Amino acid sequence: MDYVKKTDLTGFRKPTAIENRRIILYVNKKIKKELRPMNFWLAVCSVISGAAFINLITDFRLQLTGDSFIEILFFIAAFIGLILIRKSSKTKKILLKKFAKEDYLVLDCEMYEVFFSNNLNSEAEANIFNSLNQYCTDKFLIDHETAKKFKSGYKVKLILVKCVDYYELLSENRLEVT
Repeated sequence: MDYVKKTDLTGFRKPTAIENRRIILYVNKKIKKELRPMNFWLAVCSVISGAAFINLITDFRLQLTGDSFIEILFFIAAFIGLILIRKSSKTKKILLKKFAKEDYLVLDCEMYEVFFSNNLNSEAEANIFNSLNQYCTDKFLIDHETAKKFKSGYKVKLILVKCVDYYELLSENRLEVT
């Protein structure tokens, strides 16, 4: 029994054709769902920073007032938000491309502990181990039904998907994409 972090797990393999199709469907659906609000906030930050910048230019032409400093703060905050959201959005789009190119690996694993929390509505946290008896110390989110099956004594097979530094623990419930 060897306790390791998720980055030190070994035994990853290429997914089968059926796993590949189901994983790509699930990940595309999940990441695109995460991108929608990002695109909205990207637009909001763009408008705010643009408006603040135009006001700043006007103020510099005329004369700086006390309100100018508030506009500078709005501009800086919106611009930083714009950069952070853009970077995160770009990272997610790169992940989508990597999954489309099938540039990822999977690991067959099982749960050895599960934790239910009031903060997680339809998910629970799980610790996993693989066939090489490597017990992962990092927790992964798993759907509530799979966690309940494990708690009631069922042996639950899982797949850990690894793409660059993105890890996703998938059960049969999650892979049944509709």
